[in-house]
Formats: sequence, structure tokens, C-alpha cells
Amino acid sequence: MIEALKRNWWVLVIRGICGIVFGVIALAYPGLALATLVLLFGAWVLIDGVFRIIGATAGRASDPDLGFHLIIGILGVVVGFLTFRAWHNRTRPDHIHRRLDAHGRRS
Repeated sequence: MIEALKRNWWVLVIRGICGIVFGVIALAYPGLALATLVLLFGAWVLIDGVFRIIGATAGRASDPDLGFHLIIGILGVVVGFLTFRAWHNRTRPDHIHRRLDAHGRRS
């Protein structure tokens, strides 16, 4: 596993950069925090799943936990796609405003 991390150190760097970008964007848009966080969570899980699959297949010769990392990566990709589908149907900003207008709670 250490050898795979040495060869694929850039995967960890990209994951870290994505995490920092995720946090900064979430703080930059407090008014649309729900929609922003759902969308960014979906992107994070999807990208993380793809990189886990890449990492698992790149270190398959020396990694005894290949199956675990591969399953977690596939689940991440599936959850990412499902999150985008839920965001499209439920948490888009225009949809939230229409729901609030219908219930009379928006000022």
C-alpha cells in the first residue's frame, strides 16, 4: 500500500484540493448553502469514488484490500450520481423558492 501511495501521491493531493475548494465555496454562498452543499457533496463523492477506483486498480498487485477500495469507489460513484439526480429534482434554488412561495413563508 505504501508503494502505491508513493506512485500515486497526486491522487491524495487532488483529493485535498477538492476538499479545500468544497469548503471555500460553501462559505462563499451562505444564502444558497443547501443547494450548494448538496451539489458539491455529489461532486466530491463522485470524484472521490473515481479516484478510489483508480487508486485500487493502480495498486492491485500490492494491496490486500483491493476489493474493499474498489467497492467503496463504486459506491461513491453511485451515490454521486444519485445526489445529482436528487439535487436536480429537490434542491435547485428555483425549486426551493417556488416551494417557499407556495407555502407563503418567503418574505
